[in-house]
Order: sequence, then C-alpha cells, then structure tokens
Amino acid sequence: MSRYFFKRLRDEFRRRLPFDRALLKGYSLPPLRIDIELTHNCNLKCTMCSFVDGNEINKYFSNPKRSKHESAEEFPSIKRWKRFIDDISSFNPTINLSGGEPLIYPHLWELLDLLKEKRFITTMTTNASLITEDVAEKLIRSDIDALVISIDGDRETHDRIRGVDGSFDKALQGIKNIKAVKTALASKTPRLVINSTISWENYSDLSFVKKLFAEIRPYKWNISHLFLGNGDMALKDLSVLYNERDDIKPLKDIYGRIDTAALGKEIRVLRSASLPISFLPSIEGEKLKTFYEDPAKTLRNKCSYPYFSVGIQGDGTIITCMYTPMGTIDDDFRSIWNSDRYKEFRQMLNGKLFSKCSRCCGLYE
Repeated sequence: MSRYFFKRLRDEFRRRLPFDRALLKGYSLPPLRIDIELTHNCNLKCTMCSFVDGNEINKYFSNPKRSKHESAEEFPSIKRWKRFIDDISSFNPTINLSGGEPLIYPHLWELLDLLKEKRFITTMTTNASLITEDVAEKLIRSDIDALVISIDGDRETHDRIRGVDGSFDKALQGIKNIKAVKTALASKTPRLVINSTISWENYSDLSFVKKLFAEIRPYKWNISHLFLGNGDMALKDLSVLYNERDDIKPLKDIYGRIDTAALGKEIRVLRSASLPISFLPSIEGEKLKTFYEDPAKTLRNKCSYPYFSVGIQGDGTIITCMYTPMGTIDDDFRSIWNSDRYKEFRQMLNGKLFSKCSRCCGLYE
C-alpha cells in the first residue's frame, strides 16, 4: 500500500471520529492538512477570483490581506521555510500549495526540494498554463503527489473566465506535457485531478466535463460550487466574526445570475455518467436552490476545518478560516495550534457558526 493511500486511510479515520472536537474544549490534535497560498500573484485574471484587482469579486469579497500582491522582498526566505518544515515534520500533514499561481512563486523549486526531503504528501493547485516540458519534468522529479488543474469550460468559456486568450490551449498543453513526461520517466505521479468551479459564466453548460474527460483521462474530476466570503480578519476580538454579513446584497446579486433549475439539470446529467466526478458540496433539489437563493443560510451546522486544516499566506502568516491571523511560520507551530486564541476560536465555532461560514468551502469539505 502506498504512503498516499495509507495516509488517506489514517486521515479518514480521524475525520470520522473527531473526539478532540467533541471532548477537548478547543484543543486539537495536529492538523491533517496545511494549505499554503504561496502567492496572490497570478498570470491570469479569472472573473470569479477575489485576488484580481478591480473585478467585482475583489471589490465585495476580498480584504487587505487576501488581495495583497506580494513583492519579492515580502516572501519568506527558504531558511524560514526550512525551519517551519522541520517543525511540522513530526506529524506529517498533507501540504497543498496554491495561489494565485504557485508556478510563479520565486522559491517554488527549493521549497519542493525541502518537502521531498521530508517525504510529505504534497499537492499543487495550478492553472497549468505555465507547464512547459521542462516545468513538467521538474514537477515530476520533485515527487509531487497530485496536480489539481483548473478547467472551467470549453475553449471559449474557459478563456472568457480566465480573462486571457489562449489560456485553454495552454492548460491542455500543460496537461499533455505532464502525461508525456510521466510516461517517459515511468512515473505514477503526479496524479492529475481536474477542478471546475461553477459560476454565472458556465453553469448552463457543463457538458465540457464529459467531453474533456475522454481526452484528459484524469484520476478524478471535482466540481465546486461558487464559494464567496471575504472573512472578517478578527485581529483582536474574535466576537466580530458573529457580526451580520456585510456582503449579502452583492452575494445575492451574483448567485442570482445562476438559474438553479438549469444548473440542476446539468448536475443530473453528469451524475448519470459512469465517471469519477464529485461535487462540493454534493447538493441537488431544494438544497441547491437554498445554496444560491438564500446565501445567508447554512446547509450544515458544524464545521471541522479548524481541527483538521490550517492556512498559510504568502508572507508567512498562519491563518485559520475567516483569514484570522494566529501567528507566523517563525513561531513554534504546536504552540500556535493550541494557543488560547486558537482554542477560543474553535470553541466559539462549536457553539455557533460565524455569519460568513454559510458560503465558505471549509464548511462543506
């Protein structure tokens, strides 16, 4: 059994028996996953991305921390990353690298070398448009376990969403480069996972998934509903996270562009295909209508994200959901993870979800 599947079994066991959440008053065992947003910089301009300066999503669903585009001087040094990676190696979390676009992060290859040395399960989310043959070979030799590649439509729709002509063809070529180099090197990794985000631009025609599946032959295809919320960045008083959402009007406006009847039909067609396709969240019928028509309403009443996962921003800030800062990669991680502030955050969330939890992806994982 590969280390990848062994770790998945271990993690699934803990998710199904979350005794720390139930019994330990905000204390938690070490996280199963660390999500590192290496940079908010990107070579594309996706219409539904809050990192893109000037678009409506950035206007209503971002915050100063989330929308900041880092300069080279603001990125942590490899020395700082090495200290952090040594610190967390004892509990072996899965590391997910994302952005922005992680392939433009200046220290990517050195960081991947450090993760390879410690044998972390490592995944990367990318738009794939920068994966040349040379980049494909470097990724495969880095022993990265999975690439999550974003494809949101056919050529016309994908390029419109990405805001850059030619993005679709470059992404498909990047996928072909990965597959060709994997074959040449007789490598089983990285697994190719395709991710599609439902938006007002593509909801009425998801047929591209079945069409492209035959061409790409990914390990699996994930389809995500549109999650929007900027987080309140509780710098001191965590109680501000219970404040009424200040973005309901634009949220209803954007979600209102999606016809749930038409979307439901597209979902049913994909579910009927005998393909490894998953949805986040997996909803249909009345729940689908509620998701888009009543965005203040949650479809779940408990969240496990702050027990199982943690985020790190491009400048090295350690955050929990809602972009709430908890420390930095220079701090002792275990001390942060079970600090009084982190335990208070978990206990508050155990008692009542925060207002912006309703359309946060972490709630539905």
